[in-house]
Amino acid sequence: AIKFHVRLEPIYHITQIAPKSSAYKIGLAVGDQLIRVNGRVVGKLSLSEIRAILQSAPHKKIKIEIKRNAIIQSYILELRDELTITDY
Repeated sequence: AIKFHVRLEPIYHITQIAPKSSAYKIGLAVGDQLIRVNGRVVGKLSLSEIRAILQSAPHKKIKIEIKRNAIIQSYILELRDELTITDY
């Protein structure tokens, strides 16, 4: 008998970035896939948990890893409430 385990995890993408925001200034883009937020794998977090981290406190710095065109990139984002994230 063959046994296997399948675990599905959500994929989160940035769907909106305010013009002149800190996210825009550091180079995040609509369509970027979130991989990690402050070292936490986003696929193991709910959308509300991710939003809570990204909207936790003004001027707090958050480390974000994204995937764009199959390349993972890291950024430091100073929070200012400008990211909209959806799961799809």
